[in-house]
Amino acid sequence: MNENKMGIMPVNKLLRTMAAPMVLSMLIRMIEEMVQEREFAKHDLQANQFYEWCQGKDWQTVVDKNTQALTKCATNHIPLFCKPLEILKSPILFMGSIEDEMCRKNLAEEYENMISLVDHGYMYIFKTGGHPAILSNAEMASKIIKEFLV
Repeated sequence: MNENKMGIMPVNKLLRTMAAPMVLSMLIRMIEEMVQEREFAKHDLQANQFYEWCQGKDWQTVVDKNTQALTKCATNHIPLFCKPLEILKSPILFMGSIEDEMCRKNLAEEYENMISLVDHGYMYIFKTGGHPAILSNAEMASKIIKEFLV
């Protein structure tokens, strides 16, 4: 089977190789988990403040539309990104926390793989903090971002 440079099989090929019931089951579970997480976040004060900080007063509409768009992409097998990461020419900073409960445990490895695909990739992994790292490590994240931009 053909894999991309990250060793990940393209979604359309993966779907063709897996049994349809298994794919459907995984897809339904993924969508249900995402909707459940988003609904929980709407009632969490810290999440509310973060969403409003990022997206403004109409953050609930933004979150709902984003959830609908992601659900549509998943159910219709539409890729999230229209172009490969390899064509990105601007510098990119990958930042996260190893304690982030919403990220995979191999976050640093994933970032390293993505950095190998771009010309100017940089990574900073916090040892502590939750999701998102920019909020749970706000002061240090600010310093790192400023250094990256200068």
